[in-house]
Amino acid sequence: MKPIYSVPKLISYDDLNKTWYVYFRYDGKVVKKTEDMNRIKNRKERLRFGNDLAFALHERLKEGWNPIVQAAPIVQDALPNLESYTLYQGLVFAMEKKKPEVAPKTYSDYDCTFRFCKSAISDLGLGNLLLKDAKRVHIKLILENIASSRKWSNKAYNKGLDHLQAILSMLVEWELLEYNIAHKIKPKVIEESNANVPPTVKEYEVIKEYLTQKHLNYFLYIAALFHTGIRPVELTRLKLSMINTEERLIILPPGIVKNRKRQRVVPINPHLWIILEPFLTAGHPGDWFLFGSSRISGKGNVGKFTDFIPGPTQLKRDTATKRWKRIVKDELSINVNQYAMKHFGADMKILAGVSLEALRELYGHSSKVTTEGYAKAIKMVYRNELMELSPAC
Repeated sequence: MKPIYSVPKLISYDDLNKTWYVYFRYDGKVVKKTEDMNRIKNRKERLRFGNDLAFALHERLKEGWNPIVQAAPIVQDALPNLESYTLYQGLVFAMEKKKPEVAPKTYSDYDCTFRFCKSAISDLGLGNLLLKDAKRVHIKLILENIASSRKWSNKAYNKGLDHLQAILSMLVEWELLEYNIAHKIKPKVIEESNANVPPTVKEYEVIKEYLTQKHLNYFLYIAALFHTGIRPVELTRLKLSMINTEERLIILPPGIVKNRKRQRVVPINPHLWIILEPFLTAGHPGDWFLFGSSRISGKGNVGKFTDFIPGPTQLKRDTATKRWKRIVKDELSINVNQYAMKHFGADMKILAGVSLEALRELYGHSSKVTTEGYAKAIKMVYRNELMELSPAC
């Protein structure tokens, strides 16, 4: 006779000191599972873990698992038993190991893809697929399921593929997979985006003149974005103590950069040094932010135009983008995104003779392909090389 069971449900509380558990009945018997859930001190993360546990238990029940006689844990901190580990459990394990290594925003992106995979695994009936039996075809089926159900564009599909490759890389690192089963899946063809098309030289001159005359502090921030390629949010996290004035280097620690495994070292070129030197030699405390503020909690700004200067208060993530919209897009009517200044800086460096490899190192990219996405002018350089250096037949 087929066993009767109820759908596992998470029992949670507002009080994190109470014991949370997943509850269900199996052949009339009450079953409760906690795993390592109650060690998690963040309520949002505990909720996610608990719901994932309930999902995994339900998938195993549908595949014939008997919790009364087979009480193996679903999620564990120690190295899992590969013989009984499912693909879904592998993804949970990989996400846990990935979290300390990436920035919160990156982890949030990975987590979104992970949750989509969770639904796709259920839709495709792959809840009991063992990790050791998972193939590239299964990852492709999962991606296609998500693309269909979420109405992903080709660009979104490629981003999801990148996320899965990064997540599964942890299983290779922990020797739970021999190779990354998401690799060699071809990305979708996408049309070139116009989202961050750089300004023309004439548009840039207009922007530069206007900012230097009326918003000088903000222009210095834009100049740093242009010269260094440091991400806008990372510029707002940059403290004076992270700058070596003797060697003229910006040293970004792993905790504030996108790749949290290693620090990023960015040279301050002579043009940028002239701009920043007054800030860097003024004797401000090292824990002040280079592009900070004199805002005081509950009192707002103290003084006039005190954003984007060395100060004790970190600017909000969207302060710069809002400033750009108000000044450049609305006042100057130039339809260019602030982030495009990073692309513009890349183009100008390439046209000035900086190699793609040097630019890749400056931007902290792992591959030249990523850097080429920023340096649109590289195509022009390649075409000119072909025109000027091709030999006669």
